[in-house]
Amino acid sequence: MFSYRCEQCRTTWPATSRREAEAERKRHRDLVHSGGVPDGDCIQQPPRPPKPPQPPFLATPLRRAISTTVAFGTLAIIIWVRHFA
Repeated sequence: MFSYRCEQCRTTWPATSRREAEAERKRHRDLVHSGGVPDGDCIQQPPRPPKPPQPPFLATPLRRAISTTVAFGTLAIIIWVRHFA
């Protein structure tokens, strides 16, 4: 979806297809600005919605399980090295 915006007139037309927005721009330029290109004349595309934020590292069950496994594995290696080395 696209919308035509004329900054000089401070007007934005409703969102349509790119082709319809370009046709509206031409019609507006011809009728209001005698075919000239007004400053700030543009066809806008609405901004994309932001991506959802990533959860904190330990917020998911899989990450907690991996972290716990790594912690216990590290502890087991340390105990084994101290006991048998």
